[in-house]
Amino acid sequence: MLVVPAQAYVGQGEGGATVVLWHFNEGAGDGTKDFSGHCNSGEITEAKWTDGKFGSGLYFEEKQVVGARDSKSFSLIPKANQVTLEAWVFPAKETKESLIIFKDKEYKLGLVENLVFFQICSKGEWQKPHVCEKKKLDTERWHHVSASFDGKVTKIFVDGCQNYESYEDTGKQITDSKSPFFVGGDGEGGYGWVGRIDEVRVLCRAHSAFNGGVVLNEVCWKDPSDGSQWIELHNHGGVDVNIRGWLFLDDEGNKLANFVEQDKIIRAGTWEVLYKIENLEAQDSIRAYDLDPDNDGSDVLVKPNYANLVDFVAWGEKVSSKEYNDGGDDAVRAGFWTAGEYVRVNTGAGDDDVYLKVDGNNDEAVEDWSTRGEPTPGAPTPDVSALVLFASGLVFILVYFVWRKTASQD
Repeated sequence: MLVVPAQAYVGQGEGGATVVLWHFNEGAGDGTKDFSGHCNSGEITEAKWTDGKFGSGLYFEEKQVVGARDSKSFSLIPKANQVTLEAWVFPAKETKESLIIFKDKEYKLGLVENLVFFQICSKGEWQKPHVCEKKKLDTERWHHVSASFDGKVTKIFVDGCQNYESYEDTGKQITDSKSPFFVGGDGEGGYGWVGRIDEVRVLCRAHSAFNGGVVLNEVCWKDPSDGSQWIELHNHGGVDVNIRGWLFLDDEGNKLANFVEQDKIIRAGTWEVLYKIENLEAQDSIRAYDLDPDNDGSDVLVKPNYANLVDFVAWGEKVSSKEYNDGGDDAVRAGFWTAGEYVRVNTGAGDDDVYLKVDGNNDEAVEDWSTRGEPTPGAPTPDVSALVLFASGLVFILVYFVWRKTASQD
């Protein structure tokens, strides 16, 4: 499961840093409301309303955009010399170059042949574009893309994981161009986006880090060896992640683990086991919420809700969103499960643990989750195909030595 804060945008929750926040949830009309508090409402030019990642969204074809006039709030970005651009995107086809977010002579976020690129303008001159070549976006699929610059380092995130980092623009100052702001193109008919866009946000601060590399990897309600209960996290990304602000609850709202007021670093590529989990029942769901999305303690949310749910798993003979109180509803509203979809993970064997299949997908699908009776806390969950190959290798070696022994006797 990807750990991308699903619609976890609460206006000024970033300490007043949000400059534009368009949810595109109106579903009709020629305008969209800005939830940043800065009144940067958007004017829609020919883009069509459609299903978004959350609620409604907009479908764009070339020369179709959403625009906003320049305002004093946009000057907060060059004043701070920091920026974060992010959106959910659904490319309909691969294009040579298309824009997601654009402000002329300031910054741009887009795709070059489905590779995410980010660029800033300094002293009126566009700097060299940063192209994230590690991750190519699939067409006809939702992706979360984000890029940030803090005056020194440029970072690009794709589907919640940091895939690019550069210090090439260190010391560069973002230009205050006073130009209009656009989504879906440059406002003059060029570099038009083809596909859907939802949940656009611009901040005058660079994200310290996303929690995108961390997933609920394995959950054991009763370890056969000692009866202990634990939750295993895995950072499958390329950078260390601080899960400060994370809160783990069961479906009744009982706290299983709490890092709201303490740092907890999970190193890239490692597993972290949260032991001493108590009262975890076999029919419980596990929900991970991020109450401090920016990991700086400035915007800890008071109450968990679907907007800051970052991962979810449930198991039992019949676990559906409708049967799972607010736990299931949160998962549905955050986009993890589909309403009415059954999560068939446990077959009924009391000692089964729940784990994420090592299939490389982790695409928020029910089939990613399965069960196994031999939990492996703090270690990779064995890939069944790898075990089959290993066993086949042992059989081959045994047959070879028997053949050699027989041949030598002859």
